[in-house]
Amino acid sequence: MQQQHEAVASGADPLAARSIDGSPDADGWPPYAGEEHGLHPAFQNMEPTSPWGTALYTVDEQGDQKVTRVVLYTDHGAAAYRQTRFYRRTAGGWQPTVPDATLWGPERSLATPYFIYHFRQTDAPAVIAVAPQMDALYATMQRNFGLPIKPTPEKLLIEVSVTQPPGRATPWFLVRDRLIVPSPAVYWAPTELSDSELLAQSLALPLLAQVLAQANEQYHIGLTWQPLIGGLYLWQVWELDLPLAVWREEVVHWLYVDLPAAAPGATVVVPKRYQALCDAHKLWMSSPVQIEIPLLCLDWEWERLFFAFWSLRDPFTRLDQLAAPVHDFDSPETKHHRGRSVALATLIEYAVAAYGRERLPVLVAGLEEHENWETLLPAVFGVSASEFEAGWQNYLASRYGMDIAQWRP
Repeated sequence: MQQQHEAVASGADPLAARSIDGSPDADGWPPYAGEEHGLHPAFQNMEPTSPWGTALYTVDEQGDQKVTRVVLYTDHGAAAYRQTRFYRRTAGGWQPTVPDATLWGPERSLATPYFIYHFRQTDAPAVIAVAPQMDALYATMQRNFGLPIKPTPEKLLIEVSVTQPPGRATPWFLVRDRLIVPSPAVYWAPTELSDSELLAQSLALPLLAQVLAQANEQYHIGLTWQPLIGGLYLWQVWELDLPLAVWREEVVHWLYVDLPAAAPGATVVVPKRYQALCDAHKLWMSSPVQIEIPLLCLDWEWERLFFAFWSLRDPFTRLDQLAAPVHDFDSPETKHHRGRSVALATLIEYAVAAYGRERLPVLVAGLEEHENWETLLPAVFGVSASEFEAGWQNYLASRYGMDIAQWRP
């Protein structure tokens, strides 16, 4: 496809850089400020507010439609964010419009041992790069949770679509035997993230949810152990060599060190790189809460209200704190257990480090037979619940720097 530099603009607000009065500029391009008010519903609107310059590059133009690559540059001239957008010529100039898949190249398909991908030619490099990685990750997930890893005749269909809005690749966005994820091009993403990284993370999240749903069904896992399923999910997200894995250290340190150290009545304590953490997760979901990280990433008032529902002074360091209410998951007791999945993810991390990854499928299978930690842990790891708990506590202290002594009874 051709790629022609169209225009460069700079100003205090990159959204308003092209026009401050709301009218199209001399080139006929619409103002970015107008886009902020709903003119591009198919696009991810996460533009930074820094005084950065904006550059537009024509990727393709057919008749009255144009595909444009938008790049934001820092005041030092370095590319920082990019996104591909679609425009249509109108009497008022070029206006943002919903993506048109026909402008994204001919239809293509690719079959692997586990999946069949459907995509457009422009996304072919990213799909071809990611396909072997997804097969390997899927096999690893199946193995970790005690599921057969032999490919089945009925493969999961994966559609990579330029019309699918980003920010929705959450664990629950799986439609029967078909998975739809956005083209990497439509993400408003940092330039340091490659198209293959964006695509791989968007695929891994729902694939992991599917694998755990299969394990849940195969082993008839009851309500008592459902919180552990959430912990297994978050642990596996952090174990993958994908963009969201880098936040494990910061999230755990925040919950186990920063929050307990906060003075009673102090201002809400959030992770040190709170905004960066929020921006990273919002590429694939509306909020980190969707993968059981207790942050809304809306604004400070919402975070303050959210934090008010759960105790910050008693971090999860004991197995008896991790039991789930069986009958009422909306009870006050449950609301005070926000962050439990993070704790359970560290518990799984410790179990793998101390006893080997090969015990993980044994643990998952044991959830069908055992109803409490006192019988489950000896059967899986050959140690008593109290011995396992002490080992986990020592791991938290050595791995994440928590002062565990003050929390032991």
